[in-house]
Amino acid sequence: MDIERFLEMKYEELFPALSGQLLSDPGSGRLLIEKLSASELYKSDFSFRASIDSAEGMLHLLEGDYEGAIRKIAELIERVSALGLWKLKAANWNNLGNAFNALQIRERALECYSHVINEERRHGENDISSVAYYNISVLYASSNALEKALEFVEMAIDTLKTSERRKNDISRQFLYMTFYMQLLSRTDRIEKAREVYGLLMDMEPDKRVQELRFSFYAAGLYYKFATEDHGNCRDWYRDILALVDERDFTRKYIVINAYAEVCEKYGLSYDYYGEQLLEAENLPEAPSAYINAEVYRRLRNYYIYKGDKENLERVTEKYIGYMDRALSDFQEKQRHSLDTLNSVILCENSEEVNSKNIELKMIAEETLRMKRELERTYSRYELVSAIGRNIVSSTNFDEVVDMIFETLREHVPLESFVLMMYDAPKNELRSAAVYYKHRVCDEIIVHPEDGESMIAKCFRTGEVVVSDARRDKNLKRLWKNECLMNSAVFAPLNVGEKCIGVYSVQSGVHDSYGEEELSFLKILQPYLAIALNNAIHLWKLEYEIESRRNAQTRLENEIMGHMKTQEDLQNAYDKLELISSLDGLTQISSRRDFENRFLAMLRTASEYSSAVSVFMMDIDNFKVYNDTYGHLEGDEALKLAAKEFRRELDVVGGLSARFGGEEFIGACIGIEAEECRRIAQRICDGIRELGIENKNSLGGILTVSIGVSAAVGIGPESRSDIMRLADISLYEAKDSGKNRVVLNHM
Repeated sequence: MDIERFLEMKYEELFPALSGQLLSDPGSGRLLIEKLSASELYKSDFSFRASIDSAEGMLHLLEGDYEGAIRKIAELIERVSALGLWKLKAANWNNLGNAFNALQIRERALECYSHVINEERRHGENDISSVAYYNISVLYASSNALEKALEFVEMAIDTLKTSERRKNDISRQFLYMTFYMQLLSRTDRIEKAREVYGLLMDMEPDKRVQELRFSFYAAGLYYKFATEDHGNCRDWYRDILALVDERDFTRKYIVINAYAEVCEKYGLSYDYYGEQLLEAENLPEAPSAYINAEVYRRLRNYYIYKGDKENLERVTEKYIGYMDRALSDFQEKQRHSLDTLNSVILCENSEEVNSKNIELKMIAEETLRMKRELERTYSRYELVSAIGRNIVSSTNFDEVVDMIFETLREHVPLESFVLMMYDAPKNELRSAAVYYKHRVCDEIIVHPEDGESMIAKCFRTGEVVVSDARRDKNLKRLWKNECLMNSAVFAPLNVGEKCIGVYSVQSGVHDSYGEEELSFLKILQPYLAIALNNAIHLWKLEYEIESRRNAQTRLENEIMGHMKTQEDLQNAYDKLELISSLDGLTQISSRRDFENRFLAMLRTASEYSSAVSVFMMDIDNFKVYNDTYGHLEGDEALKLAAKEFRRELDVVGGLSARFGGEEFIGACIGIEAEECRRIAQRICDGIRELGIENKNSLGGILTVSIGVSAAVGIGPESRSDIMRLADISLYEAKDSGKNRVVLNHM
């Protein structure tokens, strides 16, 4: 490290040289700054000291200490202004803008970049103005103001061409041009994008620089979509992901979200990009709750499209959680930004304060609007998800219809409500519910091809139709002469790509359904479709079962007269079978009955790879109890213990039986091992809390020990192994002090 070389530089050369050193190797750059700060020249030369301090401010920025950078650079701007070092002043304004941008205080960042441009313009130079224009372009693009972003990136490219120091900087030209191509593609300026793409292919920047490669592939992906070169889009997407560091989950989420967003923009189906979207579920969550929320919002829409209720509920719960965190993060960031701004005193004269850029005010207002919209969106999704889960929880068709009606009446203007379900065999839409001012009305039948019917139009297009009597006379056809309805919404009930019906809410007031009401209805729509579809399928299944049951009953009645003797024999056999399946004393299952039913349980576990657990319970010191109180009291204690054992296992659909003497055995399927431990502990606690006196035992009351064995996906061939392991667990519980539960895994 040649320190003497830096000591001999003029101040105009010193800061650019130090900046290059910091960008290439921050570690050695810090050591260099420390050594230069200890020099005599640093103490005696104000310009030299300002250059070194400016480099130190930049180092804070590179190391992620943005608050420290802001405090340091703000003080420097005041000092270099007093010294008349305008080049350092412009460079520090640019770094200050970068610090504010990193903290997402975008209005202050834009103001700083404007100072860079104005400072150089006053002195007839444009050394770093191109950088400032590019940074402003990125700011506008992040706010989705793409036209303004295009305007500023073009200014960045033009300014770079006239910069004496930077006009031969191929890497920077390549970076600006790739971003330019991305913006052209996103705004559908295809011909210009194609021209820029050709120029980029002829350029030869340092392709070892990861950020340049990433920028090129990202821009290229937008270009491929814009030119409908869908065949190569997936390959470009894979190339972009390959450039992302394995631990940079935030950028991976950003790439997946951007890919899904552009697929949506160009109308591609989930068949094209669903697989790539689902990859997000395999990633650890990103530090940014907002980008997690964006990806899970798209996953939620995907499962709505697929009609996958289970996964929809799962990702919706995650989405709401991320939205909650994103809102909290946003509020915290706003508070943090205010604290940072309050701690900084910039050197601003009154003229600068009075001439605030109008665009800065617009961005501040847009930030506030986005905050409020985020809060409203979160509240709306939380409300609708709770309502949706409640509706989907029922499978009774009439109950579902009533819940839908009451929900809609509570949250949107509603004087009339119509629910039409599609009857495929008859190819007609038939009303399942028609309410007019709380009165049940006559049935409505609509043909799907009826050109004048709003219901038919909604069914055919699969899209929400909003109508008002001022604009559409067909609205009055629904209620004929009774119609007082002046505005209505007709919404399709889509399950996947299939429309199962249409519902409509209507009001006597014109233009009752604004953006807020339509947003509520659209978010609620998939829940209604899923609930009604489930209810219809269950109703059809119940109807078919009832029909078959009735047919079977008729057949049995015909045969009854011929089989009286056989029936009596069968009844006797059934009673005998029941008696043999129960333990005579405790009236829970016998060991023989348990063996038969446990084998069936193991076959099911093997088929579906389910969890299986076995419980072995033994009454502690039972011989002492019998010797103390007699066998009759012992029998009563066995009955009480058996009742408690059976009650807990019945709750989870398990098996319970008397194994012999004071030992009991149980089993359950589909329950995780830790939950089985808790079930066993409840049994143990429940029997102890009965308070049955056993005065000659250690604790003075009757207790039990329970051994539990757990396995996954085993079959009948493992019956002895899992029972033996439960027995071992029981003896471990006994040996370790009794009145406890021990769990072992196979």
